[in-house]
Amino acid sequence: MLVALSSGLVLAGCALAAHAPWFRVRVVSWTGPLLLSEQRCAAIESACLGRPLLLLSERALLKDLALDGRILRLRMNRHLPGTLELRLEPRRAVARLDARTAIDARGRRLPPEHAVAGLPLLSGFALDANGERLDRGLQPVLDAVRDLFALPTLAPSEVRLSGRNLELVLADSGSRVRLDAGHAAAQLLKLRIFEESLGGEPLPATIDLRFADQVVVRQGGVRHASRRSR
Repeated sequence: MLVALSSGLVLAGCALAAHAPWFRVRVVSWTGPLLLSEQRCAAIESACLGRPLLLLSERALLKDLALDGRILRLRMNRHLPGTLELRLEPRRAVARLDARTAIDARGRRLPPEHAVAGLPLLSGFALDANGERLDRGLQPVLDAVRDLFALPTLAPSEVRLSGRNLELVLADSGSRVRLDAGHAAAQLLKLRIFEESLGGEPLPATIDLRFADQVVVRQGGVRHASRRSR
């Protein structure tokens, strides 16, 4: 009986805590690669503010956002006492070739509704003759740059390919990174080592990795302030 009574008291305490005023949403932050319009972000933030932090559900918020849960994943992280972190991610798509063409990690073309705003744009990339997947010769380039997509400071908003010349436009800083497409994997590893060496300092405006054992930079890179962090 004492065990049952204790369990009941614990459940009652949890219920009271969930509704307690000090555990209500006071701050909403956005993370992840996908961007909603400022108006849509403001609307969902307004709907969340003041509500019990521990009782909000992903499914309800997806419905409020009018987003398709088969295409997008909404993750919620609750930081007591009153911060709600929302992270919006694609379920299958990793990049898009244009406004209506998205591809998955294996380069396969997805239905048009998967081509959501915020996915990295691949410029100069093309599908194969059947239009069903990325051209076979381009898959190694996608594999190399895809490793950056989950990194907050190095994820590109656009990947531009012209012959063997590859340029990344980084979403966080606006920096431009120049590579040799044929050696992208090795040169992007050099980029990650270079960024670590900066110790949190802003990335240069231009980073050229095409030279052996060198990183050629032009200063002037500025990290853009944003209401969202990746």
